[in-house]
Amino acid sequence: MALLKSIYYVFPKQTIAYDVWQNLEKVFQTNKENTVIQFDNELGNITIGASIVIGYCNHIKNLADLLDNMDVKVPEPNFAAYTLNGLSPKFTIVIH
Repeated sequence: MALLKSIYYVFPKQTIAYDVWQNLEKVFQTNKENTVIQFDNELGNITIGASIVIGYCNHIKNLADLLDNMDVKVPEPNFAAYTLNGLSPKFTIVIH
């Protein structure tokens, strides 16, 4: 019953189930777009910080996988650029 009340407050003027589902789809689609932007931004700004290399690489892979699950493929050159750009100065030899 609480779910029905919540739906009513979100979509009070909807009279048929189809209208409710259409509006729910719009809400989730907007949320998906925002989430993609958030993950892509995090991926573009990631740094190794105090992480160990394997943890850093796993974090990048996890973000790329999350984007892939939302039908957004991270191109291979971007994947490599994100990884290299976030390395600290002690990895200069790897970058050059």
